[in-house]
This record gives sequence, C-alpha cells and structure tokens, in this order.
Amino acid sequence: MEPLLPNEQKLLDCIREYFFANQCSPSIQNLINLFGKKSRSQIQKLLDQLREKGYVDWQDNQSRTYQLLVGNMPLRGVIQAGYVVEQPTDVSSYIDVSGARYKLEDYALQVQGDSMIDAHICDGDFVIIRPIEDTQGVKPGTIAAVLVDGKDTTLKYLYEEDGWVVLKAANREYETQRFEAERVQLQGILVGLHRSYEK
Repeated sequence: MEPLLPNEQKLLDCIREYFFANQCSPSIQNLINLFGKKSRSQIQKLLDQLREKGYVDWQDNQSRTYQLLVGNMPLRGVIQAGYVVEQPTDVSSYIDVSGARYKLEDYALQVQGDSMIDAHICDGDFVIIRPIEDTQGVKPGTIAAVLVDGKDTTLKYLYEEDGWVVLKAANREYETQRFEAERVQLQGILVGLHRSYEK
C-alpha cells in the first residue's frame, strides 16, 4: 500500500480523533478547524488523495460519511472470552488492520481465554467491535461484547429470553450465563477478527 505523506497522515489522524471525541464523522469545516490554516479545497484535495490511496471512503454527496479502510485500529484493551472481567476502557495502542474495511467507530479488543474457541476465536486474537447499544435488531446468536453490572465485560453469543439476557459460550467447558436484562448493556457486535502468527 502506498505510504502517506505527512499532511495526509495528519488529516487521517484528525478524522480519527474527531470521531472518537464526538462519535460522528467530521464535516469539512471541522477538518479545517482541526488541521489549521487549510482551505476547503486543500482539505478536499487531501481527502481525495487518502481515498485514492485506499485509506478512507465516503458516500458521495453526503456529509459525515467517512469510513476508515485501512491502517491503525484503536486497541482498547482486552476482553475475556471466559467469565466476565473488568471492562476495557481507554485506547492503549493501535493494531494494523491494513486491507480491511471498517467504520470510524470500530475498535479492537484482544481476546483472553478460550470460551469462544469453537467459533474460531482464540486466546490472543484481536476482535473488531462495532459499538451498538440497542439490542433491538441484533439477531439472536450474534457474537457481542456485553457489559454486566456496569463493570464487567465478556464476549459471547447473545440471546434474549423473556426479559433475560443469555450469554452462551462456544466451548462446552463453559456454562451458559443468564442475567436480568437491566444488568446487561450491549457494548458492540463482532465485525472482524485478526490474528497474528508471529511468535
């Protein structure tokens, strides 16, 4: 993949930073303000260059629709593929997901544990999570990151049954967990998996 020039990298960073601060894609004016001392045409030219190089994309004639296509994905810590543990919080670093197509809001978590092994999610893998808070519209059996009691998080198959949230592992060694719906908050759904084979 073609490397970025300094101004291209700076603009890409501006797009990413704006989104994580505001939870929406920036407008051209937002980018002008963030970048500093650049005209609308100069910002658009840089955006076009990022698009040509395959780093971002957007829907033509629609504002605030930028998507990151490649590059660094924010890593927000670990998620337990086992029992619930303390939730990941701030971005700790970034991982390279070159060649993949993700949205700006997506982020990575590193898996710890083997409760999802039969879904081919192994200890040490990086899962890509797309934030979503409303369980309505999420298909039963979707692999999701969920927060329990406001403090503990886990990666499981997600089901809802008569006011209960059911979290099912992909490993027969783990029992299915059931919680009252008000105790569980959906953090996001699984949209990608990355694995390194380096020792």
